Amino acid sequence: MKKRYIFYIVIALGLAYLVYYRINANKKIEGKGAPGAATGKGSKDGKGAPPLVVDGVVVKLVSFDNDLEITGAIEANESVVLKSEVAGLVTGIYFKEGTTVSKGSVLVKVNDRDIQAQLQEALAKQKVSSTNETRAKQLLAKGAISQEEYDTALADLKSLQAQSLLIRAQLAKTTIRAPFSGRIGLRGISEGTYLTPATVIANLVSTNPVKITFSVPERYASQIKQGSNITFTTDGSAKENQGKV
Repeated sequence: MKKRYIFYIVIALGLAYLVYYRINANKKIEGKGAPGAATGKGSKDGKGAPPLVVDGVVVKLVSFDNDLEITGAIEANESVVLKSEVAGLVTGIYFKEGTTVSKGSVLVKVNDRDIQAQLQEALAKQKVSSTNETRAKQLLAKGAISQEEYDTALADLKSLQAQSLLIRAQLAKTTIRAPFSGRIGLRGISEGTYLTPATVIANLVSTNPVKITFSVPERYASQIKQGSNITFTTDGSAKENQGKV
């Protein structure tokens, strides 16, 4: 028991000494930091303690933008490689390279003389068949022919009408038109070229507006919503452009 009391007394004396030492140390620091000590006026030898250097920071409110900077690529809104559906000689080119063309405008004409001849033949046959169908209809009303004979005449007329429509569709394919408005590039053909479905006529692109493709890290994917506004710049220009997702 006596050893325990002695141990407690030693600890208490140690704590008391630490408190006393700390109080004296604080008094010395306060004495050195007084105005007279800093300027040297309160010291006999004229040398005071150096001034205390303090770094200060001015805090103010600023707006914080949670921006994500990524790299993307600009692509045309519409782009197509112009080709012909039918084969034949090019008889006319109606566009200039690098110019803007309107939707539906004629770009290239392919020789269609043989198809025109086929159409005229089909129309002539259709006219005769139409006359036969009208006559058969009148005879059927008088009971001069059977219903089967009239149905045969009507079927012939409809077959020739369908043939005429098919030839007209082939004829329309000999005229290549712009599928949309845009700027046309370098042409790969000349007048007199034998055009095939594999021949590239030119490239047509629409760049108003344009599309921007970019990849977003998965952790930010939930923050990108359809209709969100984006700002982008292009190489060689510091101008900011606006877009929407």
